Amino acid sequence: MTIDIIALIILLTLFYSLLIWIIHKKQYFRNKLILLSTVIVFFMFIQSQLFNNLGYPTSESLPDKFLLLYVHKTKDYFIVLTRDADNMSSTPRLHKLKYSLNLQKTLVDAQESMKQGHRIIGSINNNDENYYGISFSKIKKQVPAK
Repeated sequence: MTIDIIALIILLTLFYSLLIWIIHKKQYFRNKLILLSTVIVFFMFIQSQLFNNLGYPTSESLPDKFLLLYVHKTKDYFIVLTRDADNMSSTPRLHKLKYSLNLQKTLVDAQESMKQGHRIIGSINNNDENYYGISFSKIKKQVPAK
């Protein structure tokens, strides 16, 4: 996976250097500036989209219902590993949530339930007391009949 990402970055860098070389050799100065600025904007856009998919925590909003897999607290943020509950075939995603005292209480309670072996599902309710409107509940295990 990481080899593919490194190869993609090298390929994009070579492509953009070729474009800059073509701009330098074939165009007038004013057109060079316009083309160079569009290439730089395009490159920045591609890089930002690439880093959103590399496993770094995202600032995107959480799904409406999600399974809580792991919580880590840093100085100013919570890093939360979640999986979309409506689409169980989706891959887990890291989310970066800003620190607040109410959110810490909610996440610590959820973490304690996870340590006790419960599966936790989160949902977004805008009526909740924390900033993100997250509330957690335990998933009841369904034991098959004999």
